Amino acid sequence: MLYPSLSALENLELFAKIYDLPKDTPIWSSIQVSKRRILQGMMIVFWKEHTESKHQFWRRIAVLFVFIILSGVVLPALLLSEASPDSIAPQILDIVVFTSAYFYAGIFSESLFSDERNHSTSQVLLASPLEPCGILLGKWLWFIAQITLLLALGIGCSHLTYWFFRTSFGVSVVGVAITLLGSSITILACSYLVATYCATSLIIWGSSVIEIGRGMPRVIALRRSAINGAIV
Repeated sequence: MLYPSLSALENLELFAKIYDLPKDTPIWSSIQVSKRRILQGMMIVFWKEHTESKHQFWRRIAVLFVFIILSGVVLPALLLSEASPDSIAPQILDIVVFTSAYFYAGIFSESLFSDERNHSTSQVLLASPLEPCGILLGKWLWFIAQITLLLALGIGCSHLTYWFFRTSFGVSVVGVAITLLGSSITILACSYLVATYCATSLIIWGSSVIEIGRGMPRVIALRRSAINGAIV
């Protein structure tokens, strides 16, 4: 609502100049005071939006850094530790990964409910902190980081459950079944993530094309009216 008000003041100022109104008339002082207040309000709004976007950007960068550490360090360590299943390292790493699942769920739910613009899981998945390096590249890198972390969590939880059953009951069918169940849940979760991301990307792309198609006649009409007005 600020820009139309500023435009109206500029039109009023142009009107005063056309009719050569004296500078000491009340209309000139009202124009200057109103314009100054509107510009101050615009600067306050701009600074507030800039500060909030900067804080949100650095928060997402920090979350991405934690995800890279978890998926780039914990997952290879888990895979390498499988060679010595009797050592204590796999159990410690499993506990770290299992605990990080709560951290991931907390960050995910916080992103889901804190931003008023995001009301669905698919929209949160598209919120990438890497968009400044290219929207498409940033979103897919963010998507790969989420998939990698999800795999790390699935492997860690499966390994922790299998280790619990192995130490409690020995190697049994139950332990193997629990491990396979955890792996299946991980695969299903990854499949759901892929399907949701691809479907949302297609919906957004399709809606953008539809909006562009709807807006083109309006743009053409405005251009024609502008040309006709210039000719007249």
